[in-house]
Amino acid sequence: MKNPQPCDSGESELSRQAASHPSQRRLWLSAGAAALLAGVAVSAWKLQPPEVQDEAVRTLFKQSFPVAAGPKGLGDAPPLALSSLVGKTIMLNFWATWCPPCIEEMPELSQLAENWARDLGAKVSTIGIGIDSISSIQKFYQKLPVSYDLLAANAQGLELIRLLGNPAGGLPFSVIINARGAITERILGRFDGKKLDIALRNAASRR
Repeated sequence: MKNPQPCDSGESELSRQAASHPSQRRLWLSAGAAALLAGVAVSAWKLQPPEVQDEAVRTLFKQSFPVAAGPKGLGDAPPLALSSLVGKTIMLNFWATWCPPCIEEMPELSQLAENWARDLGAKVSTIGIGIDSISSIQKFYQKLPVSYDLLAANAQGLELIRLLGNPAGGLPFSVIINARGAITERILGRFDGKKLDIALRNAASRR
């Protein structure tokens, strides 16, 4: 069975929604000091994530969006600053409530997100970025809750999609970013769950 075609950018839909809302000793001491400094350097690397090299990802990490819905409920969480995800492996899923293939893949992504949280812990984050309003996402979530946060980006999300390598702005669009801030996977249209799982775990295993 063929995957549904990706949705277009939906800018007309957004417009409609907007309208409505000693020497040896010295050697030993030197060696000991070097080992200590090496240990400090490793600890510092773990505490301070490496500098993000990808310009598009740097721009992404400057953004902050309202958490419309998620495991903590409807709009109960403060806006999420994407800079808080630096140093993690990130699965970003761009979607919209008016995009059928987006909705079709969400239950599978929800299950994958639970598996990643169980197996990989806090070093992985799954985020849904909706090209939608807060109210539209909240209404949708009440019918189809998922295990990850859904952010409301409205039309600004389309700018991010294009910046991250999808110039047509088609949906759904999934992006995996590793802990060093490099994009390791881009998927336009419905993802293959097994391939996505492998890609995410591979990205998370490489520091």
